[in-house]
Amino acid sequence: MAAPVNPTTASSASAAEAVVVLSGYPRTAELLTELSDASPEFREPWAEHRLKDKTHGRYVYRHPVVGELDLGFETLRLPDDPDQALIAHTVEEDSPSHTALRLLAGWAHETLPTG
Repeated sequence: MAAPVNPTTASSASAAEAVVVLSGYPRTAELLTELSDASPEFREPWAEHRLKDKTHGRYVYRHPVVGELDLGFETLRLPDDPDQALIAHTVEEDSPSHTALRLLAGWAHETLPTG
């Protein structure tokens, strides 16, 4: 599994996305308390109200086999059901990340069972 290159930024972004996704659930307040107690990476941005729904941006991941993957993303939400989201990741054509993803796709195709 690929890990974020900057875990602090990724943790803050993930915390923000989690809060937006979980805001409609009854146990959210209890969960937020648990997360704040357990994680300074969550507690600090939450206390500063830096959390928001990210609609687009970039993440850089470090994959154990192919190295860094620089991916853009767009989050698409349905107007009538904002709890549903489609997150599309993109990569620049002919970039090192594009080459790395093609390598991973070929490797997966060769190693995964078919049928």
